[in-house]
Amino acid sequence: MTTTTATVQVAPEGLRIGDRVWPLYSGSVHYWRHRREDWPRLLQNVRLMGFHFLDTYFPWNVHETSPGKFDFGEIVPEKDIAAFLEACQDHDLFVLCRPGPHINSELPFFGYPERVVNDPEIQMRTALGAPAVLPVANIPIAAPSYASEKFYEAVAEYFDAVAPVLSRYIYPRGPIVAVQSDNEMSLFFRTRCYDLDYHPGAIAAYRRMLVRKYGDIGALNRLYGSGYADFDSVEPPRDYLAQSRAELIPYLDWAEYQEEYINDGLVRIRRMLEARGLTGVPYYHNYPTFYPEAPFRMGALEEVMDIAGVDAYPRPDQYGMVKRGAQFTSTMSRLPFIPEFGAGTWAWYKPQPPEDHLFNTRTAFIHGIRAINYYMLADRDRWLNTPLHEDGTPREDMFAIYQRWNAQLDQLCWHELRVERRVLILSPRLYARLRYVAVEGSIPYDWLMSFYCALPGDFFLSTSTPETRDAIQQQFQPWVDAFRFALDDLGVSYALADSDISDDRLAAYSTVIVPTFEWLDRELADKLDRYARGGGHVLCGPRLPTTTETGDPIAVWSSPPPLKTAPRVDLGPDLWLEDVDLWAQSEREGDGTASFVHTFAHGLGQIAVIAGVFPHPDLLREKEHSYRQIGPVLVPLLAAAGVATAYTRNNLNVDISVLSSANRRVICLANPTPDAQPVSVQVVNAASFRDIDTGARSIGNLNLTLTPWTVSIWEIDP
Repeated sequence: MTTTTATVQVAPEGLRIGDRVWPLYSGSVHYWRHRREDWPRLLQNVRLMGFHFLDTYFPWNVHETSPGKFDFGEIVPEKDIAAFLEACQDHDLFVLCRPGPHINSELPFFGYPERVVNDPEIQMRTALGAPAVLPVANIPIAAPSYASEKFYEAVAEYFDAVAPVLSRYIYPRGPIVAVQSDNEMSLFFRTRCYDLDYHPGAIAAYRRMLVRKYGDIGALNRLYGSGYADFDSVEPPRDYLAQSRAELIPYLDWAEYQEEYINDGLVRIRRMLEARGLTGVPYYHNYPTFYPEAPFRMGALEEVMDIAGVDAYPRPDQYGMVKRGAQFTSTMSRLPFIPEFGAGTWAWYKPQPPEDHLFNTRTAFIHGIRAINYYMLADRDRWLNTPLHEDGTPREDMFAIYQRWNAQLDQLCWHELRVERRVLILSPRLYARLRYVAVEGSIPYDWLMSFYCALPGDFFLSTSTPETRDAIQQQFQPWVDAFRFALDDLGVSYALADSDISDDRLAAYSTVIVPTFEWLDRELADKLDRYARGGGHVLCGPRLPTTTETGDPIAVWSSPPPLKTAPRVDLGPDLWLEDVDLWAQSEREGDGTASFVHTFAHGLGQIAVIAGVFPHPDLLREKEHSYRQIGPVLVPLLAAAGVATAYTRNNLNVDISVLSSANRRVICLANPTPDAQPVSVQVVNAASFRDIDTGARSIGNLNLTLTPWTVSIWEIDP
């Protein structure tokens, strides 16, 4: 669902406004948190840093003075929305408009009026029927349910008041060029499958989804192995107890519904705003996690939003997390956008020095992000150490970082650059859902618990194998990780995606690496079949899929049965495969030797299976180092698809990314460690380089020493 009469449109490089595409580099300023007389200085310095976009919330509980009564500047001058938007326009700033109703923004009650979150008819419910209380750092709240009709009635009161003001400033009449539908819609960070929302409205919507999916109760009963009289009798699961494939299906349906719950709420908020005049501009949303897995679904969200973005507040030591999220977002989104990227810090966090902010920012850009909003640009209550002081004057060290980086982005036309990738690692959504549902116990509010203790990601994950050889929920992620690290080692750049990737985007890659077990959903199996028949190379494993999760046969891929199985095959001193299938290495000659790699032609392409399970990372001496040892097995399979290394380096602690456009090519070297790293890099088809920071030139190999937590960017001379 995109705006059909849009005056502003989304392009892969930014926002098309009029006849020009503007790179979307933005920062947040909250008008109501600053003295009105400071607005001109704030906005002037936002422009001096090189920003053309500004982001701001329009908080419900800031403007509501009593139920149905609102202050838009009549009482408190700082709440004058119209005056602030006019000031933005006077300073040539486009505005990203965020009217909620969820705001968070470190406000009490996440920006909702207290009366709304305290209404029992509106509150989310846990699996036990209790209100879902969020123990947030300012004031704990009971989260509102986005399945409650009374909730939307309350939201309508605020939208009826604020939308007439905002709609007057939609481009081209004013500076608003995009609208956010709600904020961080994520079951309020409580993303555990059986935690919430069990509100009566949510359960009713879940049952309606089952009606659409199965048509009649008999079809559901046959698949579930149940005896429900009608759909109104079906209850959602409240704990994970599955022991067989039939018992597993209701859990997967509940996970599918939670994905719908999130997207349906966002669509409804968007429609409410459009019905009140906020039309003609793109709508976007921001996931609160940098790598959106179940219950988030970026591909499906971009069918109902113009942009699905991700948020990130990283520390330098979270380089790998930022890289992985940027790789995924830049593959799946039509405009890879981070609507909230940490600049400054929460009042209760340790501030990061300016050089750490630059490292974090460059990390996102070098791995594929092309649009960003820095949260925040100015100090205010509960937020410190930003580029601007609360009165709008510069904090010189931070100000200079963003001013110079924005200038470099413009000089390099960074929005036109793309990471050079010919390999895709694809993670099946079925397996991500299975990982999401197969939780035998949990700390429900794990987002908060991460502040106090770091539990392993699969601490509560079931090890059950309902009618499969493998515990798919535990074993598919090591498969993905092993090839990520091996490709990094080999100097082969890769993209990340999930099953929602389109056939057209899939066809852009020479090789697709995908974990496959005995079960695979039919949609993905058919998609991979089309890809290989069209000439693509599929590298899968540890099993060739034979059925869907419901037991229906998959007759797409054919292969002779293995000669035998082995409990373990060593790949090196620190890596091995477990429960391995072995085939004749040379079937035409029948030489009797065996291999765990089996390849066969499929249409114009090829399918290869590496038929063994990677060990759990806890069994390895060092996860990244150990998984890299699959590299030698991978090399001939990549060569068969015409994939070669783009660079070589003598220090694997240094990470590298190469980006190019029609007119420019750059190489980025990252040191994501606390120690200085000397490195020598040879880049294919590149002989001389220019450092974008110093202007220094290098001929031949790049030889340099990277200081801790730095990204060095070199333009490759044509």
